[in-house]
Amino acid sequence: MIKLTLNIFFKRFKAITILPFIIFKNKEIRNDEIINRHEAIHIRQQLEIFITAIILLTLVNLLFGIGSIWSILIFGYLTYYALYLLEWIIQVIVPGGGAYKALSFEKESKANGDNVDYLKKRKLFASFKYISK
Repeated sequence: MIKLTLNIFFKRFKAITILPFIIFKNKEIRNDEIINRHEAIHIRQQLEIFITAIILLTLVNLLFGIGSIWSILIFGYLTYYALYLLEWIIQVIVPGGGAYKALSFEKESKANGDNVDYLKKRKLFASFKYISK
């Protein structure tokens, strides 16, 4: 995880995670432990989706000869963001969805950002249990 501080955000965002970077709005936020844990949960989510996508795409490549190593890596990396966007679109369309705050990835990070031991005990793909909540 690489931490950067850039004042490039809209007013409502304090930090953003784009694997392997966590970009903070300012130095004060960069030192906030809850925000750091929140973003560390996003890193774990992104790694899980990335590794799973790489495995599945590699299997497709081996079975059907579709895709190069570069396309596998690029699509694997983008899979998390595609799922994030898809869930956001669904939340926008569904009445009362709430968009950003209703996303399973955000719900998990928000619910556990204050739990110091969460990442040690977190089960794989824990964010998916927040889809229906």
